[in-house]
Amino acid sequence: MIGRTVLITGASSGVGKALAVRVAAKKAKLIMFCRDEIKAEKARKEIVSKSRNEDVHVVIADLSSIKSVREAADNIRKRFPELYLLVNNAGASYTKKIITEDGLEKTFAGNYLGHYILTHTLLDIMIKHEPGRIVNVASQAHMKIDFGNLNGEKKYNYFNAYKYSKAANILFTFDLAEKLRNTQVTVNSVHPGVVRTSIYDGIRGLSKLAIKTMWPFFISPEKSADMIMPLLVSDSFRNISGKYFVKGKTASPKPGVDNKSDREKLRQLSEKLTGIKYENT
Repeated sequence: MIGRTVLITGASSGVGKALAVRVAAKKAKLIMFCRDEIKAEKARKEIVSKSRNEDVHVVIADLSSIKSVREAADNIRKRFPELYLLVNNAGASYTKKIITEDGLEKTFAGNYLGHYILTHTLLDIMIKHEPGRIVNVASQAHMKIDFGNLNGEKKYNYFNAYKYSKAANILFTFDLAEKLRNTQVTVNSVHPGVVRTSIYDGIRGLSKLAIKTMWPFFISPEKSADMIMPLLVSDSFRNISGKYFVKGKTASPKPGVDNKSDREKLRQLSEKLTGIKYENT
């Protein structure tokens, strides 16, 4: 990994930052894809200090904004001619329904669609300099997508919105792996474990009490990163693609989540919203 370019979204905190420290320590050229510039720069200095690697760069963008992600991805293409590893890690949850400037529910837009745009925009430089790896951070907290309620049209529930977005990450992984089968770029998804991160900060009421009770049993971001790192660096995973991993082993999504119809619905919706198709990259 020495000198190879690695991009991690959400690298300023939590699992993303823990992964960033480990990747930088292997002397990779690290791109931190973050939303908050002040927070990102503070994290960058910490990563440089811990890894003793100065080759750490920050790109600021909002994954929930189509325009912002496009501009950032184009900037990355200009600054970094090759990309070896892409970790689509960033995730968020919103207790209140938020509709973005693009008319999309913000959880779905940021956790999934922004990563769809980023991945496809950078895919050709990954293929050009293959081999490469894409890792999508999903979650065991996924459920079958209700395509008629992605924007909270029927009823907004922040847990369900998060679950839809993570199911989308898994379906995207399986679909993209099929399209990349004749390349040396692999794509897999992973459950990071139930981690102590700031994603729970906005939760209130009984759910907050339940999380507080279970908090001691959650794992640290560092332990989660140690669990994910083999997918990024181990030769054992070099030729494995289109899988969903839980605790280092392949697993199946929850019943009903993965089927041809839902893969096609998600692909068609993503193409419609972004204008990006794999064939166009």
